[in-house]
Amino acid sequence: MQALAVDQTSGSVAQIGTALQIDGQPYAIVCDPSGQFVYITSVSFDSATLNLWVYSISTDPETAGQLLPNLTGGQPVPLVPPGGSQGPSLAVID
Repeated sequence: MQALAVDQTSGSVAQIGTALQIDGQPYAIVCDPSGQFVYITSVSFDSATLNLWVYSISTDPETAGQLLPNLTGGQPVPLVPPGGSQGPSLAVID
């Protein structure tokens, strides 16, 4: 996973920071309404677990826009135990 920035004048796209290491296949990405957090769900490669990754969006002038591990220290939160059913949606309610 990569964070990207779009230049408002030229339309050029540039990577922000380094690529994020997400275990499994990314499934859904949602930014909260305040623009402070990004939530990513991923399905494990064996399709047994749905994980939630939580990142904050840096506002530091030197790293603005970079996604930083938050709450879980860069580790996923399992949402569905092995063998459980997986829901297709991720929503942030303001």
